[in-house]
Amino acid sequence: MKGVVTWASTVEIHVVCKYVKHRWVGHSFTPVVDKIRFREERLGNFSFKMQQFKTENFVNPYSKKDFPVAVKVRDKMYFLLSVDSKDEDVKLFAKTCKATTTPSPKDPIQFLFISNGCPVSHSVKFLPCQNPKEIRLSLKAFQFLKILPQIYLHCKLTACHSQDTTSRCTNGCLRSDERRKKREEADDGYQLTAGPFQYVLQ
Repeated sequence: MKGVVTWASTVEIHVVCKYVKHRWVGHSFTPVVDKIRFREERLGNFSFKMQQFKTENFVNPYSKKDFPVAVKVRDKMYFLLSVDSKDEDVKLFAKTCKATTTPSPKDPIQFLFISNGCPVSHSVKFLPCQNPKEIRLSLKAFQFLKILPQIYLHCKLTACHSQDTTSRCTNGCLRSDERRKKREEADDGYQLTAGPFQYVLQ
């Protein structure tokens, strides 16, 4: 009978399947770039200067060898206050200026002519200046009632960022009522001294 018997050899086939257990897979994406912003503060130094000039043109300053400078009462003296900085956004502010009879700004005999950025004497005037790092002023020479041979001038300066609308430099002159609101600190600023000035009797 057909299909009941066969004359062919029996074939046995062993099938082995292999696969890789480890493979890298990939995917692409477009990153969204964001800025990481942070602020870091470090200490630095400003160089402050106080110079006296011979005229209101502020061209010829007095040198160290010229001191003590001889002046007459009511003569005008011209001063340039400045801060040396490579930062273009620096602004200078003169908070306090006074005269004493010794090199010490704490001398008990003193005459205050700028207070909290405000002229408090008719003898002093702020002069026009285009450079925010400089302050120009004129001062009419005077003498203390107790005649003393020499006088020294002292100014307390502050440097601020010119774009800071809340800085002391931006606030400028503050009168007594505004000073109470601002509660200014007494010790801020950098102290400069010029002189001595020798008075010539007329």
